[in-house]
Amino acid sequence: MDRRVSKISTLSSGSGSARTLDRLKRIATPPARHQGIFQRDLPSNGAGVNYVRHHQWKLDDIGKSWDVVEKSIRKLPFYRSREARFYRHYPMLRSCRKIFYPSLLGIVETPFTSHIYSQYIEGSKPVRAKMVNVAAAGIAELEAVSSRYIEHASATSALDFWIMDFFRWPYMRHTRMNYQCFLGNLDRLPLPSEQVRHYRQRLGKFKSWLKTRAAEARNSVRCICHLDYAAKNMLMAKNGLYLIDWSEVKIGRIGFDGGDYLSKLFIHTDLESFHALRKLFEQEYALAVDDDDLLPIAHRNRQYLFAILALWRCLQRQVIDVFIDKEQSSTLLDKLDYLLAEPEREWRADRDSQAEASHFVAGNVVTSGA
Repeated sequence: MDRRVSKISTLSSGSGSARTLDRLKRIATPPARHQGIFQRDLPSNGAGVNYVRHHQWKLDDIGKSWDVVEKSIRKLPFYRSREARFYRHYPMLRSCRKIFYPSLLGIVETPFTSHIYSQYIEGSKPVRAKMVNVAAAGIAELEAVSSRYIEHASATSALDFWIMDFFRWPYMRHTRMNYQCFLGNLDRLPLPSEQVRHYRQRLGKFKSWLKTRAAEARNSVRCICHLDYAAKNMLMAKNGLYLIDWSEVKIGRIGFDGGDYLSKLFIHTDLESFHALRKLFEQEYALAVDDDDLLPIAHRNRQYLFAILALWRCLQRQVIDVFIDKEQSSTLLDKLDYLLAEPEREWRADRDSQAEASHFVAGNVVTSGA
């Protein structure tokens, strides 16, 4: 849901606006007097989204208006959509201060559609590479707030969270979670067949490491995950960074949102710069987390989702074609090598952590002996 650019010109009031106003009256108090109603469609590409629309009521007072964003989502008959289920619990985010979230006016359910009404935010698209520190702190805050909420959920809420769970089979069968479906796209690279076969074999074996990570992540701390930190879903307003469009929302695990954020940086950033940004993200995230015992779990979960999403992006036909057109096939292979080295980086991190713990214990023993 991009709230900065409209696909069509401003429209005058009509039957669509009248229906919108009627629905809004069920959940909010529209202005009693206004000079006109205007609307414009906003870009939207989420699955099941009918439209995202900015409605503006010009008030009698000069220069003032009432601005609302309406998102219309298709759904099964008399069945609440996943995003609409999430918005039932949206008030949990009111305490967040690292990243802001537009106010929710309410939801109107019809037999085949969910209409979500929220505050319109005027802002500009940020550069993700310059927002790493804010994103890391905001993600840590979202995980902390939502995990506490989920832990104390009622039976009705627990059902919502079960339906929304990341590890339910519908989402796990999605192509972005199954990069091996795209290994054939490597044949497009201008490389000797033996080299292509070598990468296909390595990527095939990599799946076992991901399965191990997925099994561990499934049993870790649950939290709300946005899972779409594309630049179009972030707005820099006067009072700070806003996160919008919850089309991909899931009950994920701590670390997952960080993995999604880093995977989107990865494909558009050279490896040297990415390594520095990744290190900065992990440092800022660690500073924002209250419970240090959760850091190793979040790190592994972040590593898992980063690797699987980044591989999926790197193996897309259109991405490979871009690297070929720019005569940068070797750059793409360097990125694949970087991702395939994730298990080794994990082993080194575990080794260093154990060494640090042993050194700490030994130091305490010496101190107490003295």
